[in-house]
Amino acid sequence: MRRAPVDPNERTQVQGLSAPSTRIDTKIERPAVRDGLDDLIDFHDEIRRALNTLERVAAGDVADAGDIEDLRDFLTGPLTWHDEDEEVSLLARLRRRRVWSEHLTHVAAGHEKLEDLLDELVPLLDRLPDSRAALRDGAPTLRALLTGHMKLEEDFLFPLVRKTFDDDAIADMGAEIRSRHQRRRAQQSGTAPTIPPSAGLRALPDP
Repeated sequence: MRRAPVDPNERTQVQGLSAPSTRIDTKIERPAVRDGLDDLIDFHDEIRRALNTLERVAAGDVADAGDIEDLRDFLTGPLTWHDEDEEVSLLARLRRRRVWSEHLTHVAAGHEKLEDLLDELVPLLDRLPDSRAALRDGAPTLRALLTGHMKLEEDFLFPLVRKTFDDDAIADMGAEIRSRHQRRRAQQSGTAPTIPPSAGLRALPDP
């Protein structure tokens, strides 16, 4: 028996249903890889915790000498290192790319203001309890400065870096920051730094 010709434009149907597609989706969802910017963003949570501790010290709710010394070490160490990481690894690269704006000027100015404010506040931790009133006055100023500064970085600086640089360049920033952190820890402990090859910093030409 001769079969009737099939119109190529006709949709194949079985009991009123379209034929299932035979296409196989081979796309694999890969987990996101953390980079140096993620570490900088996460550090903002440590800054917020330190601000809470500072206000508790100023209020007299924290009197343990060890806790106060830890806070002092954080303000004079990791907090200032964080700003250096941003200045050297992020802002310097943006300047070389001539990607600049008023927002970035405010970021850089915030780093300078923070340095001046810490010069005033940190010595107060060494003169407690006599300096508690001055610390109560200064702690809100530090919180206001850092809260606005971190928001500017999270809303503008970090997104701009991701938009301006490719994944390899951002990975290099992260390697540079990790290498710098290892050197700092080694200096604190008095040991020579051991940097894994994967975390080494390549010599980069100016973009």
